Amino acid sequence: MTFLQWLEKSRPAAGFVRGCVSSGSGKGSLFTRLDWARAQFMERLRIEPFPGTFNLVLEDDESKAAWSELRSMPGIRID
Repeated sequence: MTFLQWLEKSRPAAGFVRGCVSSGSGKGSLFTRLDWARAQFMERLRIEPFPGTFNLVLEDDESKAAWSELRSMPGIRID
């Protein structure tokens, strides 16, 4: 099953996950701007990475269960 197939199957009626946006340590932007990391994002995921991360604190059990299921799926490795 692909991520998009899982997303369509698992999406709660009100949305995929719900939570509050939270600030991080600010180190994600350093990683996504590295030439080798950017090249792997573009090659393996076919995306131009945004300089940073999106941090979301999940608030309800349904969102936490959806996130737990997503984390159990195989990912795409960025070396």
